Amino acid sequence: MRRRDRLQMRTWMHRHQHGPRSAHNWLFARIYLVPWVLLALVPGCGATEVEPRPAATTDADGHAQSDTDGAAEPVWQDTLAHVTLPPLRTNSDGMTPLLTLPGSGEATRGVFWATSEPGVQLAVARWDGPSGAGLVLPSWLYGPDAPWLCTADCVVRLATEPGGLAAPWRPAQLDGRPHQLGLFAFRWQGGVVPANDVPIQAGWLLQRGPVPESGVLPIAIGLSGALGWTAAVAQQLERLQTALTFAQERFASVGVTLQVQYVDWPAANVLLAHTTDDLELAALWQSAPAGVVGVPIVLVEQLYRETATGPQPIAGLAGGIPGVPLQHGGPRGGVAVSLALQPGQVDRLGPVLAHELGHFLGLFHSSEAPAAGGTQRHDPLDDTAENDAGNVMFWSPTEDSTELSAQQGLIIRGSPWVQAGL
Repeated sequence: MRRRDRLQMRTWMHRHQHGPRSAHNWLFARIYLVPWVLLALVPGCGATEVEPRPAATTDADGHAQSDTDGAAEPVWQDTLAHVTLPPLRTNSDGMTPLLTLPGSGEATRGVFWATSEPGVQLAVARWDGPSGAGLVLPSWLYGPDAPWLCTADCVVRLATEPGGLAAPWRPAQLDGRPHQLGLFAFRWQGGVVPANDVPIQAGWLLQRGPVPESGVLPIAIGLSGALGWTAAVAQQLERLQTALTFAQERFASVGVTLQVQYVDWPAANVLLAHTTDDLELAALWQSAPAGVVGVPIVLVEQLYRETATGPQPIAGLAGGIPGVPLQHGGPRGGVAVSLALQPGQVDRLGPVLAHELGHFLGLFHSSEAPAAGGTQRHDPLDDTAENDAGNVMFWSPTEDSTELSAQQGLIIRGSPWVQAGL
């Protein structure tokens, strides 16, 4: 952050004190948070809405008052419950009021989600779990990787997203008591600039019961017209069908059956630039046609990022880790995969498709590419080997990246997009 922005942040932290860190990374694909198990529901998908508890006030020392008396309880319909929070707006520091997320003793997993204007970056600035336990501490915004990704000392690892984010928590943190959470919104304009008076819609999504042993995952293959591919000919396209078979076999290994829908996807542009604001990608995902079922995976001619030496190709990008659950037409509402293939280049369409879908369902890289100084991050799952290029979620997967671990499978099956049973 620039000095002026740090001073503004320090003012908010003085009022809402607690105290971790962050980072964001762009390598083969977007690197985000580490959800352990998550599931949720949104309006129009069998959810039952409840009246949320009013946002928390603060005491004389700037700490949020919990005031659990009269907190609304989620109303369950089968295994799902959904709480829509009142519309939010940010102040001059880019901060929202602290939100109270109702607790439920029945919930076994869940996710907080928020959406805003395309181009506005959203981050969780603070998250207090049951009894005030600090799951995300405001001091992470002073960390060396801020404001991209909250990693060190974060119980819940989070990333900023332009236009929308989703944030899971560990199952161990669920005990029926409310959580409190505050958001930070900013824009990239010569540095981190707090975004003032930004409208934000947010919700709290819960599920009860165990993670299913098997499930069905609907995916919508969006054909943007790139390479002349359309929904009418999709089943005759050998390259596409080979890629889908690769992805289907990978997910079947952890008990998930991919159910494929082909959709002609309106796209103003099939050569898309990946930037900090991702406005072109936001427009692509927001153009979702009616009737889309499942996770949208839009195939475009090329994804790239401008660098000092010219355009750098990108194989694929996910709208989040995880993506905002069960919503279509949002600025982070899907996956984009490039069809670009240079002469002599090995076709990685299948590995890329499976990898980006894994991100959107809550997985991040099993191992990251080594950073400057030789430092390297790995996921916290104890059954994914470090630097295992055979894992689907390795930072640069190939046709030999065919493995998903048991814990990775648990996270996938816990996604709200996966329908239990066969």
